[in-house]
Amino acid sequence: MAPRDITVSKAEAARLARIVELLERLDSYNDLRAACLLGLTDDRTPHPLPTLANAGLTLSAGATTRQLFEFAAPRLGKTRIDRELRDEVWPRLRELGIVQRSYVLTAKEARAEERLIEYGVHRRAKSPNNGYALTDEARQLLLKTSDRDWKGKLNGFAVGDSDRRLRVLQHEASMAAAVAPGDHSKLMRAAADALRTTRLPDYELVFIDDADEQRIKTEWEKKLEPRGLLPDLDSLWPDAILVRDSDRSLWFIDAVTTDGEIDETRRAELEAWASARRYRVAGYTTAYETWKRTAARQARMKNLAVGTNVWIAEDGGKLFVVESLADGE
Repeated sequence: MAPRDITVSKAEAARLARIVELLERLDSYNDLRAACLLGLTDDRTPHPLPTLANAGLTLSAGATTRQLFEFAAPRLGKTRIDRELRDEVWPRLRELGIVQRSYVLTAKEARAEERLIEYGVHRRAKSPNNGYALTDEARQLLLKTSDRDWKGKLNGFAVGDSDRRLRVLQHEASMAAAVAPGDHSKLMRAAADALRTTRLPDYELVFIDDADEQRIKTEWEKKLEPRGLLPDLDSLWPDAILVRDSDRSLWFIDAVTTDGEIDETRRAELEAWASARRYRVAGYTTAYETWKRTAARQARMKNLAVGTNVWIAEDGGKLFVVESLADGE
């Protein structure tokens, strides 16, 4: 999402562009997060706390939620931002390793410890001295990286830990499936690509049911026939088939734009079809475009088969497993 609702000075524009690119890459952009990070990258504005300002520190040294919301408000065209919105900002930014906790020491603590701020902690819950600051890694990325090195450093940061890799995958999956509602072909392709990129790197895509007139495209016939997997007229025709030849494993995908979940009947029939060809089924995935469409379908149908899983394009870094509460009885 572009920063349509943030007003910045020329001096802030370059920083904001990097912040937006970083947050979008991590599927985590909103205007408030971006505006708060703009404050935490501000090395010019004197810190609003006189003790810190007199020591030459700026807003980027670390600030409270209220201080950062006061910085963000005019840039978002507001007079005030409700403090209750803090949970829309800090948990995600901390999860991604972009911000860390900070704590401004009391005068007594500062004299004893010979420092003004401690990073990485909130010493006391709900203390007005608690705040947030950039992590060292994020500061290096956003403020110390040259324009020439920006793309490479951003890519390195984005895949630097598992939480960030998950968000990158979600962003890429949602972009891949960002088509007009009901684009069945794009959805099943996006689901197959997401699975192969993550869980199934040793599987080959051997079929997608995206032919307009002919039942199977020639490119898929060439992959299916040598393996004995060419569907016949009575077959159920899953939307996509992935194969691992080393142990004759299959993974079936059905993409739902109007109907077609892998329900108990379909799961059993697909398993029988694979067994008859001397293959085992390693997994069954029902793919949806959005959470909204998933909820609308399942509120009515409640038909996902136990032992299958669900992939949702707009949240494409996750695979949701369907289990039965009765299994432990």
